[in-house]
Amino acid sequence: MGEGPQNRMVFVLYLEIMAVNKKKIILLVIVLFFISIYFIVVLKGLNKNAGNEQAVKETGFVPAENFYKYSFKAANIISQKIKTEFSIEKIDKENKEDFDIRLRNKLNELLNFPLSRIPESAISLETLQIFPLTELGDEPVDKGKYIEKKIYFYTSNISFADAYLLIPKNVEFPAPAIIAMHQHGDTKYGIEEIVGHIGDETMFYAKELAEQGYIVLAMNSDSFGDRRIDVIDSDDIIEKIDAQDLFIMGLNPLGVVVQEDLVSFGLLLSIDIVDKNNIGCIGHSFGGIRCMYLAALDKRVKAVVLSNSIADTRKNPQSGISHTWLGILPGIGKYAETKEILGLIAPRPLITFNGEKDPILPALQTKEQLAELEKLYQRLGKESNLVTELMKNKSHEFPIEFRKMAYKFLDEHLKNQKK
Repeated sequence: MGEGPQNRMVFVLYLEIMAVNKKKIILLVIVLFFISIYFIVVLKGLNKNAGNEQAVKETGFVPAENFYKYSFKAANIISQKIKTEFSIEKIDKENKEDFDIRLRNKLNELLNFPLSRIPESAISLETLQIFPLTELGDEPVDKGKYIEKKIYFYTSNISFADAYLLIPKNVEFPAPAIIAMHQHGDTKYGIEEIVGHIGDETMFYAKELAEQGYIVLAMNSDSFGDRRIDVIDSDDIIEKIDAQDLFIMGLNPLGVVVQEDLVSFGLLLSIDIVDKNNIGCIGHSFGGIRCMYLAALDKRVKAVVLSNSIADTRKNPQSGISHTWLGILPGIGKYAETKEILGLIAPRPLITFNGEKDPILPALQTKEQLAELEKLYQRLGKESNLVTELMKNKSHEFPIEFRKMAYKFLDEHLKNQKK
């Protein structure tokens, strides 16, 4: 073979090699271009961080004017400077409905009802009542002006509660009705106290309302009365253990309490002798807190009486006041104060009582919460529906003269306006 053909073959091979190398060179250039862009961006970021670090070094650490040995308290103080998401000051006639929907949804989310729900259509005395009365020896008792019945009913598919149903005599049915909620107290008598069986006579408001002609339902909240656990530990320790067990699971005791209160309210609504358009709620202390949440969540509660129940949701870390674990709603302080929750009741009839010398729910806190609530009722054109009563020289109590005032208020809104 001659040199000519060999040279042509070499030349062709050279061209092929150069073509391949050209592709690689182009690819290499592209890769190098993107790498250079990446490093430029990174270097700019490093320079910026270096500038920030330099700024920090130049600024230095500046302690606050007030500082604390207790970091839990410090964290609480910081959090209290954050404004709540909901504000009663912003409510008017035009946006009230939207405010109510949004805050009710948030309350339901925070309460996070843990028990299986009973469909509202299934809530009735016939469906939920358990344990025949004769089996437990709890026959109806004639109390003179009313009949007292002890009932037991499901609050979920795996839980039940006990309650008293008080039915007045010599009244026209259907009659107005009251959900009566017991206080906490050191004795934890529960409903046995408010129906007048035992304890402080100033707490006998369920009994007195039945004598006034109201159908009254009073249910024991968990850990009260017959629902107390019989153990050697104190009630406070048991309450704390129960609360902590629920907190660990992302739940809370108040969610259980309110969920059962909603079932009891539904039960009262289902009774045919009850005037469903005229149902009220009354409670003292912890009972008032329960009453507030029930009325806030269910608009069918027409009139509300709260005795010594109102204070800040954001506990003052310097007050030294300790409240029951059962009334704490985790997370509520981020979204609303008590005045916003009470705003859900507006413009329905509401009367509040607070002791001037109440050591548990200080009068100053109550006054601050009610001040904005009064303005809301005015904006809604229903200022006469709100009555706030400061009980001069009174402590955490519900004296007879103020209970009579509460009963008169209920009569005005539940009896005189029957349809």
